[in-house]
Amino acid sequence: MEHLDTGMTKIAICMKKKKLFVLFCLVCLVVLIVCIITGHQTTFYYLRSYIQDVGSFYVNSSTFSSNSSKNIPKIFVLWYAKQGYFSGNVDLTGCRFSNCILTEDKTVLNKSAAVLFAYRDMWNNVPFKKRGQIWIIVNIESPAYDMDLNHIWDNKFDWSMTYRQDGEIFLNYKTFRRTIPLKKNYSVIFKKKTKFVAWAVGNCYTRSKRELYVRELQNYIDVDIYGQCGKTLCPNRTLPGCHEVLSQKYKFYLGFENSLCKDYVTEKLFHTFLDNSNAVYCIGGS
Repeated sequence: MEHLDTGMTKIAICMKKKKLFVLFCLVCLVVLIVCIITGHQTTFYYLRSYIQDVGSFYVNSSTFSSNSSKNIPKIFVLWYAKQGYFSGNVDLTGCRFSNCILTEDKTVLNKSAAVLFAYRDMWNNVPFKKRGQIWIIVNIESPAYDMDLNHIWDNKFDWSMTYRQDGEIFLNYKTFRRTIPLKKNYSVIFKKKTKFVAWAVGNCYTRSKRELYVRELQNYIDVDIYGQCGKTLCPNRTLPGCHEVLSQKYKFYLGFENSLCKDYVTEKLFHTFLDNSNAVYCIGGS
């Protein structure tokens, strides 16, 4: 009887596995039919990726349960071409994967899962791209002031990492959150203001033609221009200090960008929050 019970249990387990296998095959068949009808080739890609991910999940399930395991393979992300203002330091605290390594060591190119290229630090020598490797082009500058890449870079990149919100990786200029509310008496501040509009600027000829707009604006209201493009130097050598001083007597401050590109917003937006400014910032164009 004991052998009979054991045999019945094995049969039940086999039947259960067969049912699950049949169900899985039916799901794949339905998805395949949808792919053929709609003609979406990308669906094939996602289906294949899904099956691979499911398989790897069961094979490497210990990866998710114990990030500290020494058996977890290292995942290299290589900064192949990096501009100076990118620190390269990334805080991975809180990331569920502890085996990611960001490096500038080009000797690990062939075993890197992803490779980063800063747009303004690329040249005509294109390294060898390993099959399955993800190449990412990185840029936070306006394309209005950049030259086109050499055609040898065509079809090399898989993802983009920019300020554009429709890119694969969003990279903005700054992220901040005010944790302590400001305590200011704006009625008193407003009474001290004696002038109307200020603009501190050093780039006098831009693709956005902001200088022409301000020139036209001066035909209707008073706009005082400070810096290299104006007749008066900033009252403070540092730009944050300049903004703070000007905001004490001006009601409005112009923070126009030098380019009119989709989603392009630079530090000009943050000055009103970070420079202890009491003026209303006028920003637009993105």
